[in-house]
Amino acid sequence: MASLAGAAKVVALRSHPDVAVTIDAEAFPPDVLLLPGSVDVTDVEGIVPEYAQAARRYLGDEGGSAVLSQLDRPETRMHRIELRSSWVGVLDFKTRLPRVFGGIQEEPAANA
Repeated sequence: MASLAGAAKVVALRSHPDVAVTIDAEAFPPDVLLLPGSVDVTDVEGIVPEYAQAARRYLGDEGGSAVLSQLDRPETRMHRIELRSSWVGVLDFKTRLPRVFGGIQEEPAANA
């Protein structure tokens, strides 16, 4: 992840690096990725390369280049935010439907 220099989140993340990131999809049923862990914030002169890659990926080459050209100045400073996840969780409602919706039922114990 990346942020422009001077963002309030950078001050907060440096003073409290323990975080929990949740990534989900807009579709139904939802897929949710849980990433608790801690972050390291490093200063970068110019544009963080991963930020440029993401801009081109999501906006296309032309759109990404247009956004990046607005940021690409000699005075541009950014922060790289690196997450080290302590574990990964997936909430997959497509294959593991919650019990309230009729999924994940326990089998009744067989009489011996």
